[in-house]
Amino acid sequence: MTTAEQRLQRASAARTWTISPLVGSVAICLGAGIIGILAGDSGLIIIAALLVAVAAVAIAVKPDRATLVVVAILYSNAAAIAVQKYDVPYFAGAAFPLLLVVPFAYHVVIRRQPIIIASGLPWMLGYFIVVILGTAFGMSADPQRAMDAFSNFVVEGLLVYVVMTNVVRTFADLRLVVWVLLAVGCFLGVLSVHQQATNSFASDYGGFSQVSNAALGTTGDSLDTSGQPRLSGPIGEKNRYAQIMIVLIPLGLFRVWGERRRVLRVAAAVATMFIAFGAVLTFSRGAALGLAITIVLMAALRYIKLSQLVAIALGIALLFTVQPTYLDRLLTIEAIGGATGTKGSADVEDPSFRKRANETISALLVFADHPVIGVGRGLFPVYYADYSDEVGITSDLNTRQAHNLYAGIAAETGLLGFIAFFGIFAATLTALARARRRCRVLAPEYADMATAFILAVTAYLTTGFFLHLAYERYLWILLALAGSAAYIALRVPLDGSAGAADDAGAAIGTIANGNGPNGHGPNGKGRAALRRSDAPA
Repeated sequence: MTTAEQRLQRASAARTWTISPLVGSVAICLGAGIIGILAGDSGLIIIAALLVAVAAVAIAVKPDRATLVVVAILYSNAAAIAVQKYDVPYFAGAAFPLLLVVPFAYHVVIRRQPIIIASGLPWMLGYFIVVILGTAFGMSADPQRAMDAFSNFVVEGLLVYVVMTNVVRTFADLRLVVWVLLAVGCFLGVLSVHQQATNSFASDYGGFSQVSNAALGTTGDSLDTSGQPRLSGPIGEKNRYAQIMIVLIPLGLFRVWGERRRVLRVAAAVATMFIAFGAVLTFSRGAALGLAITIVLMAALRYIKLSQLVAIALGIALLFTVQPTYLDRLLTIEAIGGATGTKGSADVEDPSFRKRANETISALLVFADHPVIGVGRGLFPVYYADYSDEVGITSDLNTRQAHNLYAGIAAETGLLGFIAFFGIFAATLTALARARRRCRVLAPEYADMATAFILAVTAYLTTGFFLHLAYERYLWILLALAGSAAYIALRVPLDGSAGAADDAGAAIGTIANGNGPNGHGPNGKGRAALRRSDAPA
């Protein structure tokens, strides 16, 4: 058997191994959603028990499948729900990410593979040093809050990032993890759609489809407690639920365009549709802005044609027709212009904008007084009341968050922490951009995966203008996978050498058939050839 035939056989075997779990993930997602809806809370508990049993068997047979289990549990917030709703010991839920040590040990200790230094890791370690210093100097303001924030970052931030970038080592692994995320998002979206369609707002569907205390009145006022409820998914916070769903949409769209088999393309389309529905039912303005910017970027990168933009516009028009409250909600964005003025000074006002302006400006004032390492991670709420009066937009003496990722990081970790924290984003996005340029001609599936994560990270940064850093496991999962996508794409051989059909994805068949957003379907080869003509050397 020739070397080329051996490479092709390995690539085919890898594709066979990955496709079955992909279909199974979506089937489990939809099946669990339907059965859980019919059976209620007790049905969801039974399903959860069965899935735990299946996961245990899968990990015993193949240790690196623990990564998929951890991603599914963390992204669905199942561990936190188990602690809060079903009296599972707090330690068990909090320590759940430690399960990632199993595949890490499998790769690094048993298989003796080298430790991967992702592009964002040096910045991550720099941020960790600032966090240590800030906690040490600032914890006297509230020791319990400071230690909770510190331990949370170590487990859900540093541990998740370092370990996940070392267990997602191949394109096949990355693709499978993305499918798990889509399955989880689809599951949550199905529950949200059913909840809205049946007006089942009294049920939280086992904790996986909660309803916010805030509702939208006829004018889109989020402080109204009557009218259209705002769904908040497994987190219990509507804007955060919208955020974690929005970042999945680019990943889903690129699976629709990039998968070779029709059943997988249809599954990705269905999952993405329900994810989008789930995000819409939160009525989050920040999420709508994040999605709009994602669509604009995709159009600028020529992943969306003019005809598709028209179809999207028609879909949005239909959405506003069916759910006019959402349009009213989005139109209140104009009230942001009067957010910093005195009450009654603007023609259009929104109390939530005024509160957020007060919180964000307070955070900036805290940063101005503590510019080097900030007041300590998680400690801005302790200082908020002192600065709120000074800002004076609203009268609020409660402990409040900054409601802005950028201002919050600056207040709590100072200039040094701000540079290090956003250095992680900059390094990751730069590596993804390099990976995209490198692979867009000879390995477009890798380039398309890098592009998907560029868009997902950008969507998160956009929603960060309206949300502070909380439930940070979602951020670090996203950044770890983005770092893995860049690392894998920057190292895949492009010259047809012996490693070209290696573990990094078994994507040769996909590339040869011209699949991917810019070259899928019958005309894929022509589009790929067109890219070759104008690609950089």
